[in-house]
Amino acid sequence: MAATESKAGAKAKAKENKPKASTNRRNDPFWLVLLPILGVLVVGLGPTLYSYGWRTFVPTGLKTLELDADTWLNDVLPSRTFVFVAGHHRGGTTLLWEILREHPDIGAFGSQQDTGVDKSEGVFLQDLLPTFGVGAEITWLHRIGASKKTMKGVGTYAIPGYNAVAWNEVNQREKVTLPNLVQLLNQWGYFWKTSGGWNKHYWIEKTPTNVVLSRFIQALFDQKLDVEQGINNPEVPWPVPRESRTKFVFMTRHPLANALAHKKWGNAKHLKLETLIQNWLSISEIMTEDCKHLKNCLFVRLEDLASNPDQEVSRIVSFLGLPDFKWSTQVYPDPNTKYADEYCKAQAGLGEESSRAILDHFMLVQKYGPQVKQFGYNLEEWPCLADAHELLAQKMNRLAEQEKRKEEL
Repeated sequence: MAATESKAGAKAKAKENKPKASTNRRNDPFWLVLLPILGVLVVGLGPTLYSYGWRTFVPTGLKTLELDADTWLNDVLPSRTFVFVAGHHRGGTTLLWEILREHPDIGAFGSQQDTGVDKSEGVFLQDLLPTFGVGAEITWLHRIGASKKTMKGVGTYAIPGYNAVAWNEVNQREKVTLPNLVQLLNQWGYFWKTSGGWNKHYWIEKTPTNVVLSRFIQALFDQKLDVEQGINNPEVPWPVPRESRTKFVFMTRHPLANALAHKKWGNAKHLKLETLIQNWLSISEIMTEDCKHLKNCLFVRLEDLASNPDQEVSRIVSFLGLPDFKWSTQVYPDPNTKYADEYCKAQAGLGEESSRAILDHFMLVQKYGPQVKQFGYNLEEWPCLADAHELLAQKMNRLAEQEKRKEEL
């Protein structure tokens, strides 16, 4: 009996001394459990946070104002002019926006980290205007049945032509409504306000694709313009009454430089040069035609802005009705040089590849040269291209001689 009790006591004591593994795990610090999760989040979201800032994670519904139509029409719009910078992608729109947002009388969206979208472009901060697939090129190319011929996104979106792409006050008349205007103003207004530009008379927005939406935007923003006539306007830097609340600045760039600049972007590097030239031409045709219907429209060549920035900026602010100002944005004297050098280098060799490059250029000139000249550019104006025809003839003769020697051997 005593022996049995002794064994039972020993078992009980051993049980008491047995390590309690499960209890120890429950007592682990909570941060040790979260650490792996936080690590995954940092690795996965860190680059996005670095590039786009914290607002990119804020729900869209929290990034909007809640002003009604009467407030906008009576209290805000009479003392605001909207400046829209548009044009070709890779055509200098961001450069011009950076310069103009320094003007003390112009309110602009904040930086990319402030807005949480690419280049702080307004099209990504609203849901009324189309994006034409810009920013979603990879998504389109990976859809079942899609191909690199899909006309969506940077470098291709305008190729289908005016009737398929452009928005105006006629073909989109059902969208020219006060509710749509208020919706857009509340969405964009949030960013003009958070960037400190709310009380400025001029509000600027930059999106390249607005170049095919300009007539629609003008019609949308000029609704109830006559209401201003009965309002005791504050001091504004423009004549009253005015024809429009909008002003458009269209940026252009040499088509070859523009196409080669596109190919430096991952979402357009697969596109052929001819495709990019076609897109350039379509955009040029649309903005030239639509400018005829705009109350305030100005064309700016990137080449002119780069070569004589002070003069061009003075011309632009004069068009806006603003005084000159001091600005500090860096402007490179000739942004096309590196692309011209690259393009010319491909044609400078003696081999078959350089001959093919010259032939390809010759075909571009033959096919698109006359159209390009209508918009003030020349596919042969780069120094190395002036003698392209002669070089092609020389190389073709050289190749013919080489073939003849082979036959003689």
